[in-house]
Amino acid sequence: MLQAGAFLKELQADASLPGAVRNEARRLLRHYPTVADFQLLAKVEKRMSGSNLLTPEFDPSWVSIYRLGAVKSLKKLTTKASKQMAKVTGGELLARAEHLPTAE
Repeated sequence: MLQAGAFLKELQADASLPGAVRNEARRLLRHYPTVADFQLLAKVEKRMSGSNLLTPEFDPSWVSIYRLGAVKSLKKLTTKASKQMAKVTGGELLARAEHLPTAE
């Protein structure tokens, strides 16, 4: 998933590609999870299921072949819904998850 996001970053920045391809990559990136989102998801997954399928650790070598790297932030949130979603912080989501039953 992190590599797919890095690939989309490369596509949207590549001036040699047609504008339609760059625009589609940019559109997809607007809604793409960041490294922090994946780290939070890993923590929530462990809390809820006791599983370690995801890791909260990020190894830059995973995306080292992509010059622009992983998706670390979403600079533009254009829709009202996206802005509202952005207001829910990772800490708030994790706090909500802590009230859920844990895996036995």
